[in-house]
Amino acid sequence: HAFNPLPSAIIDSGGGLHAYWLLKEPTSLIDEAARKQAAGILRGLFSALGGDPQYVKSVASVMRLPNSLNTKPERGGVIVTLVELHPDRRYPLSDFAWLESQPQVERIGSLNVVTLNENGHHPLPKRTEDYLASGATEGNRNTELFQAACQLRDAGH
Repeated sequence: HAFNPLPSAIIDSGGGLHAYWLLKEPTSLIDEAARKQAAGILRGLFSALGGDPQYVKSVASVMRLPNSLNTKPERGGVIVTLVELHPDRRYPLSDFAWLESQPQVERIGSLNVVTLNENGHHPLPKRTEDYLASGATEGNRNTELFQAACQLRDAGH
């Protein structure tokens, strides 16, 4: 709990912990500036908390719901559990504005180094690069196309 502000909820997905912060007011993501701000805050949270760069950190990502099944093959259908819930912890979005300017933290050893590429974009996840190089796996075209589109958008393409 060294990060401030403290999360409103912590979820165990069976593959790691997910932290969520409830906002005091709804936030519209209709315009491009709002989406860029939200993406910058998510990247800052990811960097500040040492998130795993292999996993999604996009504005469009959906949370893992408690009591649902994590259907990723490597998770074996584990049930997602609620570790902590503090519904009274609600924050104005401005409490997170400082995260937009956080530099990407270099990781050493077995962890990935996240830097901007020569075009000033964030690097794409390996699965997106594989999709772009080889196309979709049988029966997964729509899902993989949507995921690749979201990753390309979030990387600034």
